[in-house]
Formats: sequence, C-alpha cells, structure tokens
Amino acid sequence: MKLQRETTFGVWALISLVVMVSLSAIVVLQRMSPAIGQILDENVYSEEAVEEMLSIFAEPGADGYGAEMEPQTQRARAMRFADALERARSNVTEPEEPALVEEIHLKSVEALAGDPQARALVVQSLRRLGDVNRSSMRRSDALARRLGIGGAWACAILGVVGFSLGVLVLRRMRRRIEIPVEEIRQTLERLRSEDLQARCRPLVQAPAELAQIASATNWLVDTLQLAQATAVHARAQTLHDLAASDEASCDASSPRPTSTSTTSTPSSTSTAPGMWPSSSVRAALLSAMDLDTAPRFLVDAAGVELGRNAPALDLAAPTKAWPIVDEGFVALKIPGTQLSWLLGPSSSSSSSSLSSSSSDSAG
Repeated sequence: MKLQRETTFGVWALISLVVMVSLSAIVVLQRMSPAIGQILDENVYSEEAVEEMLSIFAEPGADGYGAEMEPQTQRARAMRFADALERARSNVTEPEEPALVEEIHLKSVEALAGDPQARALVVQSLRRLGDVNRSSMRRSDALARRLGIGGAWACAILGVVGFSLGVLVLRRMRRRIEIPVEEIRQTLERLRSEDLQARCRPLVQAPAELAQIASATNWLVDTLQLAQATAVHARAQTLHDLAASDEASCDASSPRPTSTSTTSTPSSTSTAPGMWPSSSVRAALLSAMDLDTAPRFLVDAAGVELGRNAPALDLAAPTKAWPIVDEGFVALKIPGTQLSWLLGPSSSSSSSSLSSSSSDSAG
C-alpha cells in the first residue's frame, strides 16, 4: 500500500538520522580518546622523569659544595637518577628526544660527582627535554580540541538536518494523510447531520487509498440519495393511482345529468360533496405528504394501509383494531373520500393545514 510505504519511509528516515547522530558522536569521542591518551602516555611520563632528575640536582650537597655526602646517599641518588633517565629513554616520542637523552646519559656521572660544568650541561639538557615534551603536549591538546570542536559542529549540523527532515516529513504526512482524513471525517459528520448535499472534495494530494475512500463515500451518498428520490416518486405514483381509482369510483356512483340542452356551461374547478378533489389539488396533497417530517400513513375505510411518507418507512402501521390506533397517532378522515390519515405525534400542526386544504378542496 502506498500509504503504508510513505508512513514507513518517514519513520525510518527519522530513525536513521538519529542513529547517524549517535554514531558520529561515538566516532568523535573515540578519536578524542587517543589524543588524550597520547598526552598521558608519551609526554606526561617523560615530563615526570625530567622533574625527578632535576629534583636530584636540587638536593643539598648535589652541587659538590658543603658537607660531603655519605656513599650510601650518593648511590641512592645515582640509582634514582638512572631510573628516571631510563623512563625518559623508554618513552621517546619526539625526534629531538634521543640526542638529549644520550647527552644527559654521558654527562650524568660527572654531574652527580659534583662537576659544575657537567652539572650545568645536564640541567640545560633536562630543561630542553622538558620543553620538547611540553610542546608535544600542547600539539596533542590542540588536536583534541579541534576534534572536539569538529565533532560538536558535526553533531549540530546533523541535528539541524534532522530537525529539517522531521519538519518536512511531518508536513508531508499532514498534507498527504491528516488533511484528507479530516476532510472525510467532516463529510461524514455533515451526512450524519442529515446534510445529504455533503460531498468529499477531490483529494488530489492524498494517497490512492484515501482518494478511493473519498470517492466511495461520494458514490454511496449519491446512491442513497437516488434511492430515496426513487422511493418518494414511487410512493407519489402509488397515491396518484389510488386517487384516480377512487375518483373513478365516485364518478361511477354519481347521477348522470338528464338535461338535453345543447348549451354547455364552463366546468368548475371545485367538486361536489362526496367527490375526490381535482388533479392539481391531489398533486398538492401528495407533495404535502412527502414534505411532512412526521410519520404519516394513508388507510382505507377498513384500516388497510395504502401508503406512507418517508419518515414512516421504517415503522409498522399503527392500527390495532380499526378505528383504534396506537397511542400518539391520530386518525383524520379525508372529507369526500373513504380514506383517512394516520398522523404521528409531531405532525399535528401540518395536519391541520393539510386537512383544511382537503376541506376546502372537498367543499
């Protein structure tokens, strides 16, 4: 189904975008983690080793002046210096570091023995080694910052794209689904309120399924309206035939004129008492019957139903044992005929006018 495909596509597009944003954030964090780890592994440990060696030269007596150090203390200092130098040598990461480490190693024995010139060269080399490591740390930090900023912008751009795509998907779903469904709902609500002229407008932008529902709704309403018009016409024709039959019976039972005069008088539009009204009056009565909004039945002298109007289509004839009728209905005899109306509760006002019209036509 096209509607299902469109809905599925929109939902999966939003889900895919959310997944892309999450994966991009993960990738950025993964790239930032090695940069931070590189600062710790390659530079911090070397910097600690340099500080350890410098602290040894800063201890009292390390410059060769003052009281002589005990041999045990000198050996401990030499072991500490050798251990720090080994850590610096094992953590070489920059091109300048090997030469500096080797220079420190060559002059370390003389510097620890108190040679001022060797000590100055070692301290200078240690400072340069520290500068190299700090420069490397600054470069790694700048790289991590660039990765963080780039990842933040990437997530922001993906967020804007996701928001825009979500708005487009929602607008498309509203135009293609929500508005057509609301159009069909309003049409059905108007039909429920007995507005038989309500129709669904052409749903050009809707999916094929909703357009078919709207077209089927219009077809169903047209069919029901046509069936109702056909039923009304059939009832009117039936009443017309019954009226014609009753008129023929009244004509057959009325006395024939005995005058042999050849002069003729204009025919009158009114009928004598006991005669059925003229054709125009009959048509007006039949039309009034169909316009009545309350149940209305036409019965003969024996209480046999001859016809009914539209509101009475779904009801049973309210006659119990003629002339007794159900409660709420009124039997009203049509003057000049053997017929009677059975009027529903809400047709009392219209019945008075209809009966007065019958009385005038019969008079």
